Amino acid sequence: MKNLLSKPNLNKWREKLLKLPPVLKTGILTATGFLILMLVYLLILEPLINLEENWNRELNQKGLELAHYQTLLANKDKVTDHLQNFQKALAATNEQMLTGGNAAVAAADLQEITKNLLKTHGAQILAINVQPPKERGSYLEVPILVQLDSNIEQLFNILYQLEHNQKFLVVLEINISRSEEVQDPNANLRTDIIVAGVIKKGVAS
Repeated sequence: MKNLLSKPNLNKWREKLLKLPPVLKTGILTATGFLILMLVYLLILEPLINLEENWNRELNQKGLELAHYQTLLANKDKVTDHLQNFQKALAATNEQMLTGGNAAVAAADLQEITKNLLKTHGAQILAINVQPPKERGSYLEVPILVQLDSNIEQLFNILYQLEHNQKFLVVLEINISRSEEVQDPNANLRTDIIVAGVIKKGVAS
């Protein structure tokens, strides 16, 4: 390669080129110039063009991300308000559930609520039995069977307070009976009530 590019060899190539016909000489020079331009394009211009395209794509992507963050920032107060309202609603819902992370603890809480309610209205508690819990989606329904002795007014007040309790309670079933031997219309009633509360499944007590 060194020999081909030595000064004597270059002079020989120059002399041969000068002796060529003008048309052929022009063609060789044109082809050589074209090859040089192709090399310049492939080695210098094309990488620069690709680099510019990549930068443009990157800048466009960053511009979209910036616009997204600016939108979030502009709506920050609204998002914060919605989040706070959701948290308040969730807290209020949790407060309406029975205490405890399992059915046994929740049933004990429901029994305490029911006992206090019946005592407040002067009804006599005959028996309270825990019923099997039932799954309701992500919640657990915890029922108890309450047997009580009361007059009509007491029973009405008890049912009303159960349905409008601070806890979310539901009267699932009610069965009222009176002995046939009792003729007094004001005599107490024997009532069986199945009342249930709820807890969220998987919540530790």
